[in-house]
Amino acid sequence: MAPGDSEKVWLAALLHDIGKFEQRAKWGSHTPHQEYGARWCECDYFRLAFGSDIAEGVRQHHNRTPERSNEARLRLIQIVQLADKLAAGERAKAVREQEDPQRSGLISIFSRIPLHWNDQGEAGDYPPEQRYPVQSLTWSSDLFLPQPNLPQPDYPTLWEEFNKEWQRFTANRTYASADFRTLVALLEKYTSFIPSATPWEEQDERTVPDVSLYDHLRVTAAIAACLDRQLLPQTLEQVWREPAGYSEPLLTLVKGDLSGIQDFIYLTGHGGAARGLKGRSFFLQLLTEAIAQFILRKLNLPIVCQLLASGGHFYLLIPYNALESLSQLHAEIGRKLFKAFQGDLRVLIANVPLTASDFLGAIPGKWAELGQKLRECRQRLWAELPDNEFQQLFEPVQRATDAESLCQVCYGVWDQLQGGKIDDGIRKCRRCYRFEELGMDIRSPQVLLIEQVEPTEPPSNADWEQTLYAFGWKVHLQDTPVQAEQGVIRIVFDPYFLPVHLRSGWSYEFRPLAAATPAPIEHRLPDYEEIANTATGAKWLGVLRMDVDSLGQLFANGLGSEATLSRMATLSRMMRYFFEGYVAHLCEPYAQQRQIYLIYAGGDDLFIVGAWSVLPELAFTIRKAFHQLTGADHITLSAGIAISHPTTPAVPAGRIGTPCPR
Repeated sequence: MAPGDSEKVWLAALLHDIGKFEQRAKWGSHTPHQEYGARWCECDYFRLAFGSDIAEGVRQHHNRTPERSNEARLRLIQIVQLADKLAAGERAKAVREQEDPQRSGLISIFSRIPLHWNDQGEAGDYPPEQRYPVQSLTWSSDLFLPQPNLPQPDYPTLWEEFNKEWQRFTANRTYASADFRTLVALLEKYTSFIPSATPWEEQDERTVPDVSLYDHLRVTAAIAACLDRQLLPQTLEQVWREPAGYSEPLLTLVKGDLSGIQDFIYLTGHGGAARGLKGRSFFLQLLTEAIAQFILRKLNLPIVCQLLASGGHFYLLIPYNALESLSQLHAEIGRKLFKAFQGDLRVLIANVPLTASDFLGAIPGKWAELGQKLRECRQRLWAELPDNEFQQLFEPVQRATDAESLCQVCYGVWDQLQGGKIDDGIRKCRRCYRFEELGMDIRSPQVLLIEQVEPTEPPSNADWEQTLYAFGWKVHLQDTPVQAEQGVIRIVFDPYFLPVHLRSGWSYEFRPLAAATPAPIEHRLPDYEEIANTATGAKWLGVLRMDVDSLGQLFANGLGSEATLSRMATLSRMMRYFFEGYVAHLCEPYAQQRQIYLIYAGGDDLFIVGAWSVLPELAFTIRKAFHQLTGADHITLSAGIAISHPTTPAVPAGRIGTPCPR
């Protein structure tokens, strides 16, 4: 697909500060970062698609008197400048030592949360400062965890690595629309652990380098994409000149929550539950992202407008004038889910408007307001459904005519003609059996291919593939042939994500998988009894649940007045990397010995089934790593271990433990 005019805005905003990366790698040349960035964007890859517009948007993003002869370019420059200013409202100041930019590393976001954040401790009472090495993104080694003392950052080496991969990606190619997601992924890989701004100022109060360049770039691009859709030329001029003085809403912060997750994942049935739980949890992660991106596709917004999608939650940034469309999409999403799951799964969507001044200090209040609106949504069951479909909630549904027609896993309808099977003497409906197959397919990291297709209507009792298809995703796992030439997103569960041979019209991304599955036995996953047999002593099973304490309050209050969109996105992202990536890294040795099964890890919690005797040691290992991540005990985990006979269904209802000791 040929790139459109809106993509100029997205790209110029996304790349406006890329010159800071090169500037630090080549420190001493006295070349401004905007000039470095503009020269970088003057390559044929961009120039042949957009002329000089991208480069000029980057070059002039600090110029307050831009040339006005070209109206289209002026609009691009003004939007990038305005988005940068709103995003840069994130910068915190503190009395601290001066640092040359090329010697400054990224401070952990957890170091910026006061020790007594939950009881109004003094703002300056922070934990010991920890930083990340200047490196490419990793979550499968101890380099993921911040440290109190680090050697001087090596920007030249990281810049060289980035440029090698960039040159390989762009060689003999011109920009195409599918490339945008790949560019975002490359920036995530190489700029997640370098600061956007550094404490270079001469005065005693200096910038705190706690926002990564990646988060600043993506939030700036998200704001710019929304402003481009929202602002007419005359209004843009007014807001650009005096953002704080413009009181009308410009953007909307949207939160979506999947409701019914606990009952959906943690079944009370027997037979195959161990195999199906992983498939169900992975499906819910895919569904969360599919719904979020279904909204963005319908609104013609880029992937950067998805601030987060993990743990059954998503946050989006959309233009304020898209609210009516969002309401219609919410109804459509609700209708599809109701048809597919008969009320077992629902998505709650709430939103709050944002003005320009909100970006300059009011985000904490808006975040709290959004949470309150979502709680109110929970009290209005299926209110998003049209009246004629809402009546279906009160109609009786006959699941089956006798016990022999019931699935023994989910107690839904078992119909052999509809794909139901008898497996190891257990009746399994098509949906449950398909979840087991999915759980087997993702037992080790693989490539995931998402073909973007026209959304369809799901059938009743849809399986996982049919449900995702309803939101425009046709999912293929590794080695599955894909005929589509365009509209495919190739996802690798590792930051080394670009293949040797690139395909035109495909996007390339990466993400953690939270995969730590026991080694197969004769081409199948072990059952609970087989996992329990690896225990020391009694051959019993254990269930470990862990989650972050007071997470909602942490997001609402932890960062105080510094709780900007970029910091909130960073906090969520680091939590996600820890649970979906680093926890899986810690679990892998136990899984290889068939001692545990990492059923779920994402957002801020995890659920592990395993031999009871290894779970206390594993819980302590995870708690120790979390303490190193946060740098103190101001943010804690709660955990509990339930021990039972291996034939007892694993149904962890809520929190079963107490805060973990150090």
